[in-house]
Amino acid sequence: MREKLPDRVLYELEHFGIPTRNSSIEQAQKLVASGQLSQKQVDNACAKYQTRIDAESARKYGTTNPTDEQKLNYSLDVLARGKETLRGIDTPDNFVKMSNGKYTNGEELYTSGLGGCITTMLYFEGKEAKKGILTHFPPLEIDENIAKLRGLQEQNLSGDYQRQGGVVLVERPNEASQLLETGIRAIFPEITLDTIVYDQTQVGKVSLNPSQSEWRTEQHGRNSF
Repeated sequence: MREKLPDRVLYELEHFGIPTRNSSIEQAQKLVASGQLSQKQVDNACAKYQTRIDAESARKYGTTNPTDEQKLNYSLDVLARGKETLRGIDTPDNFVKMSNGKYTNGEELYTSGLGGCITTMLYFEGKEAKKGILTHFPPLEIDENIAKLRGLQEQNLSGDYQRQGGVVLVERPNEASQLLETGIRAIFPEITLDTIVYDQTQVGKVSLNPSQSEWRTEQHGRNSF
């Protein structure tokens, strides 16, 4: 298991769900034993995570202890409302709709209205070009997301790249986002990949601009690959 810095472990305890959470708890115990973290710091991070999950559940389902049926119905409702909204929008060529993805040879791509969806932003820098891929899929469509990424890779990317970077933007890291990350690394073995947590009330417009080697959201500001 790759050792992580104490601040990273606390961040994961506060934000990440299973399966990442399991290894984070194990590493936190080691850091407490070695004196690099206190038990109070670990307990506080776990308490913040539970508070966030309870608040999120109350907002989505009206209860802090939703049933599987309530979770499924909520996800299906979000998906239906999102698709209905996007059907009524005359979108520009560089906008990525939900359940879709696009490739760019340097120009900016953007999306919005995540509402719990997962967005991937991948960056490839070669000798003569900076390229990118952006996808926007619901968390229930991991296989479709991976298939879209593979198709865009096969159609548009070839040759060697000096730098490959990527961001998986998720509302809450969980098994679905972990499966997506595994799929991305299988398609792009040399990529450096980060998982970033967003708040759907703050994230706003999400954009990928390969020509500037950067990605942006209204919540996270401007970030370089």
